[in-house]
Amino acid sequence: MPYVRPSQNNEPEVAVRPDCRPGLVLAALLLLAGMVVPAHAGEPVRASCPAPGVAPRSRSSPTRLPRPTMGDTFDITSDKAIWGLDGRGTLSGNVVIHEGGRQISSKDAEFDQNTGVITALGAVHYSDPLMVVSGSSGHYSPTGGASFHDAQFEFLQREARGTATDMELTPAGLVLLSDVTFTTCPTGEEFWHIHANSLTLDGDQHTGTARGASLRLDDVPVMYLPWLSFPLDNVRKTGFLFPSLGSNSRSGAEITAPWYWDIAPNYDLTLEPSIYSRRGLDAAGDARYMTDDQSGELIWHYLPHDSEAAAEGINHADRSYVHLVQTAELPDNVRVHIDAANVGDSQYFQDFGEGPAGTSVVYLDREAEVSYRNLNWQLLAQVQQYQELDGISQALVSDYRPYARRPRLVADGDFTTGPGDILHYGVDTEIVDFDRAFGVTGWRMDTRPHAMLDFEGPGWFVRPGVAYEFTQYMLQNTAFGQDANPTRALPTASFDTGLTFERPVGTDGGRTLTLEPRMLYVYTPYRNQDQLPIFDTALPDLNIVELFNTNRFVGYDRVSDANQVTTAITTRLLDTASGQQFLSATLGQTYYFTQPQVLAPENPQTGSRSDLVAEVSLAAYEHWNVNAGLQWDPQMSRSDRTVIELQYKPASDAVINVAYRFQRDTLLEQQLAAAEGNPTSSSLDQMELSTAWPVADHWNLYGRVVYALDEHQTLERFAGFEYHSCCWAVRLLGRRALSDSTGRQDTGIFLQLELNGLASVGSTAGTFLGNSIQGYSPTSPTP
Repeated sequence: MPYVRPSQNNEPEVAVRPDCRPGLVLAALLLLAGMVVPAHAGEPVRASCPAPGVAPRSRSSPTRLPRPTMGDTFDITSDKAIWGLDGRGTLSGNVVIHEGGRQISSKDAEFDQNTGVITALGAVHYSDPLMVVSGSSGHYSPTGGASFHDAQFEFLQREARGTATDMELTPAGLVLLSDVTFTTCPTGEEFWHIHANSLTLDGDQHTGTARGASLRLDDVPVMYLPWLSFPLDNVRKTGFLFPSLGSNSRSGAEITAPWYWDIAPNYDLTLEPSIYSRRGLDAAGDARYMTDDQSGELIWHYLPHDSEAAAEGINHADRSYVHLVQTAELPDNVRVHIDAANVGDSQYFQDFGEGPAGTSVVYLDREAEVSYRNLNWQLLAQVQQYQELDGISQALVSDYRPYARRPRLVADGDFTTGPGDILHYGVDTEIVDFDRAFGVTGWRMDTRPHAMLDFEGPGWFVRPGVAYEFTQYMLQNTAFGQDANPTRALPTASFDTGLTFERPVGTDGGRTLTLEPRMLYVYTPYRNQDQLPIFDTALPDLNIVELFNTNRFVGYDRVSDANQVTTAITTRLLDTASGQQFLSATLGQTYYFTQPQVLAPENPQTGSRSDLVAEVSLAAYEHWNVNAGLQWDPQMSRSDRTVIELQYKPASDAVINVAYRFQRDTLLEQQLAAAEGNPTSSSLDQMELSTAWPVADHWNLYGRVVYALDEHQTLERFAGFEYHSCCWAVRLLGRRALSDSTGRQDTGIFLQLELNGLASVGSTAGTFLGNSIQGYSPTSPTP
């Protein structure tokens, strides 16, 4: 006989110890909530949506379906209990069954002490920390599990609910449902739901299997899936992903139906076949793997018999692209890295790239390297070459096309010694074989021993240094009379010093204002280097960092003679407690005591001063961010480079960007442009305006325009809108962008339907917006 104790109303209270937990596995009803990872999980809840019943479960919390266990105790209370001599009892009035954090209640119930069977008479209600379930009737058997009829369920940790005609929980931990519906929409706003004839949830396998499933929008079926398997949590699972739809003026309508293969926890493969209405079938894929010491990814596209190839003047109708990235961390700090790409024709990116940046690829890099690093040495062995894609006249720019490096060997050593490691010394060595099909080729060896004393204290530093550079060439295909084995040797002395002044400002000294002057003197004697080839050397874009380098050039083919001093002053406004920077402004310039004689072909002129460089950055001031940069040529009294970027961002999904970018061509670039019939005084002169802005409840507008002022041409423009509710969103965008160097423009349409808790159907418009509008974070309808 069970133990019987009085309840508060003096009716018997029964405590029994059956063999299984009735309804424990109901917590397994994660149902289709785990079907697909929500499109933007973790983003803030929209204020207009109802909040979940309890705090969301952390990402580390398990979603495994719990199975019944033996020997669990149930506390059963009721207003009245009538027991028969055969061990059967009838419980009536406020029947409540407690087990752990779970509760089953009904108005009346029958209980068989001999078999442990509990039968709810009439409506039954179940609840646990994850969900609540109501049914018109319920039944529990230690050997057969639990079942409910006409069940309605709702998750407490997120807006997800549904119904099932029959719900069964087996002793093995399975949840079986028939005639199931599921949605994340609030009651009364069921824009979409999933209906399935049957659904099985398996906690041990973390999977759910639905049969006869259909997606319905406003109760209209739009997609039928005779069989559907999905994960119950965020683990990956083999199967088809939702298709992607799109259209553009070059390739026509496009549909992609990805299939994902979860080979192992650290291996996967995604096959992404795409059909273009004008071109045919593109067999694409992405294979990835990762181990403790290796990782790699292979991306490929293959489109045989492109129907548009002949019309575009492409000799080979088979279009292809492949990109391999491979990294291996070997013992003893040895690392192997491969990054190589190849396309089947030079117009591939013009046809399949996205936007001006994607369609203007000129070279594809291919490199493989082995490196070693310890506390003092960095060693590198590398081979590198390029695939040329652009059709610019090779005869015109042949001297400036990149060289392959087969191989490149680097050995850099850095050491410290003395009290407080005051002496820094080392040697940098590089040996490279430069090769290409035309022009001068050959080997270059460069070694540079160097030493520096590092004196520093609170608010100051002094760093005198010396270096000696020796360069040796072994050349082929030299011009008549040119030395095939030229050398160069020269020393460099430098003196770098700076101060930092600080003072508290603002209320209670909550801000810190700094003033940071710095000066660098460099002396390098002149060496005539006109007979040395130029393999990989150029003048870099000038900024504050480049101003404080001892050599004006990047690359070892030219070392600038120098008798110069560089000065700069920086001021910053910081948060005293956290160190967060609100404002930074820097002004710098180099003064030449002796005008440099080592010049670059792209910029053969120098004066008594370098360009003046100014940089200003304002961050997080009442939602405003400002970045501005200026490179001013004092000899010509004009700007060589100007950048102004203004951003107003009151929220993650509300932002306005205004930008102006200008960069003047070098003399060489102007000559090349004129020879190509496109004379221009600047290589970049652009305005950009972009915005993402909520204009009303549930409505957002998007737009971006990039306009070339020098060419009086719009490079890219798009506009669109979004409507979102608590459980779904739709985005529509129209876009037109430059697609090749001839000025041809491509038009495309993005349409995306996003269903909270299910997936995004259509194009990846949200990702496109996040990449195109600086500072914008797409907001999903995720409660």
